[in-house]
Amino acid sequence: MKKFIAFGLAVCGMVLPAFAQEAETKKIPNRIHTSFWNYNAFSGFRMEMLHDWVDCGMTMPISPMFEWKNDSAEDFLRMLDEAEKLGVKIIIQVDELFIGNNMEQYRKTATEVYEKFGKHPAVSGVYIGEEPNTHNDKAFHECTKILKEIAPELIVYVNLGSPDRMENAALKGKLTLTEWKQNFAQYTGSRVIGFGEYDQMIPDGIKVDGYFTSLRKSMEAANASGMELWATLLSSAHMPFVAPTEDGFRWQLNTAVACGCKAVVWFRLYDKLIAFDYRNSPIDEFGEKTPYYYNLRRVQKRFNIHHGEIFARLRYVDTYFIGICYGGYKWFEPGCCDLVVKAESAHGMISYFKDSDGGDYVVILNTSQTIDRPINLTFSEKVNSADILYHNGDVTQNIFHRKGRSGGISTGDIWLAPGQMELIKIN
Repeated sequence: MKKFIAFGLAVCGMVLPAFAQEAETKKIPNRIHTSFWNYNAFSGFRMEMLHDWVDCGMTMPISPMFEWKNDSAEDFLRMLDEAEKLGVKIIIQVDELFIGNNMEQYRKTATEVYEKFGKHPAVSGVYIGEEPNTHNDKAFHECTKILKEIAPELIVYVNLGSPDRMENAALKGKLTLTEWKQNFAQYTGSRVIGFGEYDQMIPDGIKVDGYFTSLRKSMEAANASGMELWATLLSSAHMPFVAPTEDGFRWQLNTAVACGCKAVVWFRLYDKLIAFDYRNSPIDEFGEKTPYYYNLRRVQKRFNIHHGEIFARLRYVDTYFIGICYGGYKWFEPGCCDLVVKAESAHGMISYFKDSDGGDYVVILNTSQTIDRPINLTFSEKVNSADILYHNGDVTQNIFHRKGRSGGISTGDIWLAPGQMELIKIN
């Protein structure tokens, strides 16, 4: 199997400052990241918690909240040392690095935190807050810029929430989401931006269209800004949203990646004794692993084994829907792609990716949340063979070989579980 070369950050005509591209590349593993929102205080941290995160398939967990003036730096460094041994990176949370208004003090504290923790090889980034609004938008820009100046090799993680939330709380008709992200990327040098959406977990799939609408709008704006998009998806029940089954975890993770996301951050991992309307998390309020933990673990481990590295080396191109179209994406129609001339399914998605040598890849995915569905592809005369890739490209399974035949030739039905995707290398 051919070895890939990681892509640079020139996307859709926009290039971030060179220091932001080159510095981050040196420290951040080139893979699809899996993480979770960590609402625990570091004062209650136990080392077995870190081992649980790794066991569950997290590759870049967010740390518990560290109180800069009260918690033990030595204990925090021991956690980072153990993370390094286990081969995972940590996005750190420090209370005094959440967005603030005194930028002189913020820069001073950020420098101290960086010297104490940020240079540790296990640290990949800093989380500083979520959901900007008109009152704190400037602070998000300034704090991110300060951190990128101090620590250009680290991710500064900001989550915007859904596009609708951004429109109502921050944009107010003055900027489009694309314009906001372009301004943010150019001003701060940051290349990562998050969004969140839970509509997909309303029962009976009645708001799946809302999920794909948020995903499409967020991805279009991120691509136009030269930024990676990270998706916050649901792993707990609350309000009208149900906790995911194994099918639900698989569906969420794979649809996000198939539409171009570079990380998934699960909301949330732990329940609490006082949490009002949250339940059925992977780890309950007594620290016990629930069936949801093992469902998430199985989905993430399979993803990491087969797809976690190779998708990070591919550039997302486009997505089409088959059977039922969601979120304002395009229908698959004859002529929309010169590699696949026909695609048939009752519930399906087909996405296109390229590697750094211009090689072509097709992703097929069952978009039903509850029913196994087949997808049937007919390849054009340009395609000589097609292989499904496993183990991040080290293992292949041939599904099509022309063998001298002419015209469009079908693969036959490829059956997929809800949310199951397959990555196909086109030769």
